[in-house]
Amino acid sequence: MFPLPDLSYFAATGFLAKIRNRPVLSRSLFLHNGQMSDWDAALSDENPELYTWLHFKSGNDHDLFLPFTLPPLFSAFHRDHLQDIYSPVKNTIINLLNEYGVTDVDKYMSDSDEWLSIIFTSKSNHYAAAEIAAKEFGIEISELPAIVIWRDLDDERAVCLLPALELTDVKEYIKSLYWAITTATRSYTRTKGSFSLYLVEAIPELLKQYYYLIDKKSKYRQIRSVKISRMSEVLRKIGNVYKEKFNDAIMNFEDEIKKKGIGDSIVKYSADNYEKLRQLLCSYGFELKRHGSHEIWQHPRLKKPTPLPRHKKISPMVSRSILTDISLVSNII
Repeated sequence: MFPLPDLSYFAATGFLAKIRNRPVLSRSLFLHNGQMSDWDAALSDENPELYTWLHFKSGNDHDLFLPFTLPPLFSAFHRDHLQDIYSPVKNTIINLLNEYGVTDVDKYMSDSDEWLSIIFTSKSNHYAAAEIAAKEFGIEISELPAIVIWRDLDDERAVCLLPALELTDVKEYIKSLYWAITTATRSYTRTKGSFSLYLVEAIPELLKQYYYLIDKKSKYRQIRSVKISRMSEVLRKIGNVYKEKFNDAIMNFEDEIKKKGIGDSIVKYSADNYEKLRQLLCSYGFELKRHGSHEIWQHPRLKKPTPLPRHKKISPMVSRSILTDISLVSNII
């Protein structure tokens, strides 16, 4: 499945109706914008151990939306909804290339997904998504990372939990947070009070009990109830704002075409050799993190990953993005 950025599910037509029909006790959205490298590493989609633990712990009682790319099972179950985003973008790119008189559009779109990598595979997209959502929940960017928790789509209040930042074992700390969140939401079913106020009181008490935090002075920065319009309206607004980012990405794609001055063939401009770029990444200390239709490389001193399409020929637009990352590394070494 192609790589879509975080929050794309809220932009997908029909998704809110689908999750409304899923009987869970609570949901949460983890907002993080990459300002802290240890949190970035712990929450990355390259960390399957934490991902597996979190979803096993939440089980069928809690829907957890993590940063970065969508999990494969989500993509599989919601493929039709995701096409609502994917297809219009693809069609716009095809029409754009046709307007420029490109004759091998079909070959370019079918033989390679590099156009997807240009538009979608960038952690800056995910961080921007977190900041879009934070704004709608009244969370200051400086307060991130933050966890927003709610019960159902008709709620007019949510819980905002600001994690502590000085704890060293971030993975273990995130586990403690979600143990408290899921335990509190399950125990709420035995009460009749306000969900948000109950969690504001219950989660701090539970965090005192978790073995990792027992001897820690700081267990969280703040937990508060947040007044919102109906949750469904907030998520729909987030999705609509996020769709505008897709339009920005398409405009960036067009700018790249204008710079290069592509004539009748976009394929023939795919001149940079895969092996050449791979050797460059190795020589500058980048490490291969994951295989797939794209290899994911990352330098230890860069916060962002560097996708390298596994094609014999790679477009100048993708090459330029990779060379930019190499240039960043050469400036900080």
